[in-house]
Amino acid sequence: MVERDGTLWIETHNMLVAFDPKRGEVIDRMRIPGGVFGVTSTPSGLWGMAPAATQAVQIDPDSRRIVGRVGIEGPLGGLAVDGDQIWTVSGGSELVRIDPRSHSIADRIKIESFEPEGLAIDGHFLWVSSSFEGNVLRVDLRTKKVKDRLPVDGSLFGGIVIGGSYWVSSNNGTIYQLDAVSGDVVGQRDLVGFGPMSAAGNLWTVDFLANKVFRLDESAN
Repeated sequence: MVERDGTLWIETHNMLVAFDPKRGEVIDRMRIPGGVFGVTSTPSGLWGMAPAATQAVQIDPDSRRIVGRVGIEGPLGGLAVDGDQIWTVSGGSELVRIDPRSHSIADRIKIESFEPEGLAIDGHFLWVSSSFEGNVLRVDLRTKKVKDRLPVDGSLFGGIVIGGSYWVSSNNGTIYQLDAVSGDVVGQRDLVGFGPMSAAGNLWTVDFLANKVFRLDESAN
């Protein structure tokens, strides 16, 4: 789910739903065979991952049409965006940068002995998590090299950078807070679900087993 110009775009089965939070109602539905996940907002429109087509897709939120496609070797992972800099994972072993103008792969970073899944971008660094690993990678985009491997308990996925912290969830519902400069674990929240995500000025998590959403007492401004 992502917000753009006051509209929430929500991924559902075979649909991308446009929801007006002020009116509290669905204002449009866009059919996408096979569905889309990881939708994020960029200056070039919405981008998301289409697993049925094994592609990253560019969506025009005004026309409600897919206007660009980029083939990505599976398994697909998340997207990390900073302006028109769009990164995702490819083939379980690479980080790739998508050029939103040419709809092509513009850069590749090979990752050794690690299967990347979740990405978050913080200036010159990509934070890389994986549900198959017990640590997080920090990749320097200037050198295209892994800067460090940061040990964190439990298998990890997702992740988001807020202010001076990187937040990531484990497979047991624990959320870890890492200092974005030192990489040290500086806090954790136990049994609060998965995510985390930023909305309405706070961090939020989802517990799919308990069908609950948690608003954490952590600012996301």
